Amino acid sequence: MVVKEGFARISYAGNFGQGQLEAPKWPNGRRIDGVFRYNEGDKFSQITDGTSKTLLTSELIAGGVCSVRGEFAYDEGPVFMQDFVPNDRTPDLVRWCDREDKAPGAAAPCIDSLTKLNMVRHTSRSAHPGVVVASMCDGSGRIVNDDIDLDTWQAMGTPRGGEMGIDKVIP
Repeated sequence: MVVKEGFARISYAGNFGQGQLEAPKWPNGRRIDGVFRYNEGDKFSQITDGTSKTLLTSELIAGGVCSVRGEFAYDEGPVFMQDFVPNDRTPDLVRWCDREDKAPGAAAPCIDSLTKLNMVRHTSRSAHPGVVVASMCDGSGRIVNDDIDLDTWQAMGTPRGGEMGIDKVIP
């Protein structure tokens, strides 16, 4: 990880599911929880999909100096969502987006259009070509290809979704 000025950073983030952090939940809005939620998380007994099939963390490329993406002590910093497959080029939604992150080809592209605290959406990204490294709730690690099917990636993020077919993708 490249050390930047500003906030202290980490390059792994917790699984916050789908939708913007603190957005309304289904059916009233687009928000499906991962194993972490704002100020809480699941117990092992609540992960009914199985701890070996549910994402705990994944890589995250920290934003520029003024961005809080990857900042471990800031509530909207160390989170990722599965709205897009890993390393998707769709810009993250953030409150502060540095000039370097707005530039074409930025490693951590973003749009600073948010005005409300904690309504961010961060995509799992890495500096590894074609993959991200993720951990599962059983403590195992996985290499996840960028071309993973979006439905499969999203199913990996839900602790109680009951999705079928994950065993075929994740050995």
